[in-house]
Amino acid sequence: AKMLVYHKVTPILVFDGAPLPSKAGTCADRTKRRKAAREEGHERLKQGDRDGAERAFQRGISVTAEMAGTLRAALKRENIKCLTA
Repeated sequence: AKMLVYHKVTPILVFDGAPLPSKAGTCADRTKRRKAAREEGHERLKQGDRDGAERAFQRGISVTAEMAGTLRAALKRENIKCLTA
């Protein structure tokens, strides 16, 4: 974000709001895929495939409310605007 500001670009980050009831099925599917990816990552680590494990773990990341809150606080300290959709 600092690089954008340095080049006179005003960053605005947009966060998702509360989960929509109409997307409950989609959210459940994503949760299952993330869990499977984490399991794959552990299996690949056991096999010694560090690169494959890293790719799997990246697919298995789930952003928590705490993570988003920490990011929002950091952005606020830098005077970077955030919106919730």
